[in-house]
Amino acid sequence: MGNKFSTTFPNRLKREPQIGRIRPEGDIHFRQLSYDPYHVSWFSLKLDPHMTSTRIEVVGTFRVDPAPEAFRDALAVQGDEDYVRRELSSIALVELKVLEADHRFDLSRFKQPHTDYVAYDETFLDLEHGSKLEYDCCHLGFGVFEDSETKRLLKYTQATERTEYATVEEAEQYRLPGQRNFRVVFFLHFFDPAHPLETPYGPIHLPPVGALPDRLSWKKYVYWD
Repeated sequence: MGNKFSTTFPNRLKREPQIGRIRPEGDIHFRQLSYDPYHVSWFSLKLDPHMTSTRIEVVGTFRVDPAPEAFRDALAVQGDEDYVRRELSSIALVELKVLEADHRFDLSRFKQPHTDYVAYDETFLDLEHGSKLEYDCCHLGFGVFEDSETKRLLKYTQATERTEYATVEEAEQYRLPGQRNFRVVFFLHFFDPAHPLETPYGPIHLPPVGALPDRLSWKKYVYWD
């Protein structure tokens, strides 16, 4: 997998304490944190006036059949044919309906407890029509993440290579597709319906995989290194 940490895309694994969101263009580079966590002021999420009554509904969990090109690319990275077969045969496509999303919506924290694999290669969709929402955080020039010790929102700015506190507004700019109500589809590796999907809002039960509907047939699995 390399040593990258992705908030969502394209990495399958969450790796701390590195930061950033990496896309094929490589917009955000990774830097180790260089601040003193003991000088960070603590706060309670329960007192945060920006929190909303976010609701997440499961639309479906669907079977994925990766193309031979994905197997080839995965094998070139992993070098272990048995592992690659197990990895790619375990993939499910998850579709969620999200209402009143806030700054806590962070797909790098959407995972099942039996694996370190997080939501991968997400696409945001219009809630009513199901069309793709144009979402690209590349122009922001920064990435937002949560410090694992203090739980504070931090921002890494590419141009200055500085890590500093992030505002709630900056977190929402980075994490949300320009609106609070939407659908989102993403892949999960090593999917197991016996385990819940962990989210910043609590666990969600996912059903066993079903057939991929025609309306999502455009969503192809690509193995990004």
